[in-house]
Amino acid sequence: MRSYTLSKGSKVSIIKFEFILKFILKFAFLLVLGISVQSFAADIKKAMLTSVSGSVEVFAAAEADSKGNLVIFDGKKYVSKKANIGTKVFPGDILRTGNDGKLKAIYDNGDVFVLGPASAFTVPKKNTASQGPTSDVVYGKIRGIVDKNGPLSGIQIRTKSVVAGVRGTDLFVTFDPGTEVSEVHVLRGEVAVQGVPPKSPEKSTGTVKAANENTIFVKAGQKATAYSQDPVKENLLSGEAVKKAIAQVVIDLKPSTQQDLKIIQQTSTIEKPTLAMISSEQTLEIQKLEKTAKEKIIQDIRQGSPEVYKKIEGKNIENIEELNKAVVQDLSKSAPKISSKPKRSEFESNDDVYKKFFKPASE
Repeated sequence: MRSYTLSKGSKVSIIKFEFILKFILKFAFLLVLGISVQSFAADIKKAMLTSVSGSVEVFAAAEADSKGNLVIFDGKKYVSKKANIGTKVFPGDILRTGNDGKLKAIYDNGDVFVLGPASAFTVPKKNTASQGPTSDVVYGKIRGIVDKNGPLSGIQIRTKSVVAGVRGTDLFVTFDPGTEVSEVHVLRGEVAVQGVPPKSPEKSTGTVKAANENTIFVKAGQKATAYSQDPVKENLLSGEAVKKAIAQVVIDLKPSTQQDLKIIQQTSTIEKPTLAMISSEQTLEIQKLEKTAKEKIIQDIRQGSPEVYKKIEGKNIENIEELNKAVVQDLSKSAPKISSKPKRSEFESNDDVYKKFFKPASE
């Protein structure tokens, strides 16, 4: 082995060189990481409707020369079309179900959203403020199953009164526009929930900020119920203070009840689709998506709900509805039976709700 004796100046030069090399490598790593994260967050692709029952519509952003059934939602113009099994939906589209409608949308990586009757939901898209995916529950009920390693990980699901920060999890979100009450139920995983004051400029673009004293972490078997608390009606303030006050969002954390879980199961169960009316190519794609979703959910259950996994392990599971049912049944065993009577909505029908949010473009 040869040994070398270096002068003091040579040693300093080598140290400087090593420092510079480490800096370059570290910078390159952070640059690649940043690009990867940005690309990962931006990689929100289309989904396909693998099950549709009843009345379902999709609203796509209108072009300048778009014709047909044009409507205005949140100041933007959309083209409304009937949605069927095999319909592909894209970031920013809006899905709406009638009183008898349900749909199931699946992404290539296996993420799933099931929209219940009388509901409207924006297809996840990248949000420029949060740099991650966001979606709005305009009204109604939706169940989402998100892979923690997929493009929708970190999605923020918003209603008018709350923002739910979601990583890999199974959750159920509802919003009643009549009472302005939101509920976030967690069936597996954990969700960070923050209230959005009704008069806040963030009510339509709010994002979950860094966890703080206003953040509520909802775990499996729990629900966060958010409702507005008017400082005047509740006699919280008086005199000049009232003029400066804004309505606050109060979030109540409790266990999901057996009645809650029954509703979740009913809402997220959709009948097996009839594939005879679509092409063989679409049939194969739907079967592939369903298989991917089933495998991902089984993997997630194994990691997040080991007790449930023991019950399904080795069984011939045909579809994701069976898996979702097993999760709900397991939570129901320890859920309280008593459920408080919900406040009655001011809306008498789904059509009334629809007319509040969607206006004909001619108006």
